[in-house]
Amino acid sequence: MNIKYIIWVLLLTYLNLFSQEHSEISLDIPDSFSTEEYKDDLKNWRLSLYKKYDIDETKINEEIFLRTDINLYVNGKVRSHEVYQSLSKKNRYYIEASTTIIDFDHQLVGTMGVSGISSIKSKSKRIVIILAPEKNISLNGVTLDFTGKTNVDLPIFNKYSVKFKWTIND
Repeated sequence: MNIKYIIWVLLLTYLNLFSQEHSEISLDIPDSFSTEEYKDDLKNWRLSLYKKYDIDETKINEEIFLRTDINLYVNGKVRSHEVYQSLSKKNRYYIEASTTIIDFDHQLVGTMGVSGISSIKSKSKRIVIILAPEKNISLNGVTLDFTGKTNVDLPIFNKYSVKFKWTIND
């Protein structure tokens, strides 16, 4: 292979990664909001998913998120039905549009798509399951901060609100 070609491809990849436009994302958790109930149909969907993909739940790290009626603000515009609350950790939220997990207890915003972390959403969009291939992998992924990995400003947290910049997946 031509070395100039390889360098050119690497340069274009690098420029594409760092030229992505980041949106301003704001999440304010209200005192009162609704969350989907984890009923039998959602439990059965989860089990069928594991069976379909031959997932051994004793070997993976998993977190279940249920859809809420909390509004998300992206560049000042409201987006509905994109905020999911963790079933087991009530101060953790999954943001579908940015594929991020917000942890208010630890004041972290983490990105997905690293270390094999992935999300699977039901067709009904009422549940999202976040999976990591091993128990010891944190589901927070790579946290947003001003480093070489994410290269953004730190998220600004208040008690139950956060503002940060990240890429939106439309």
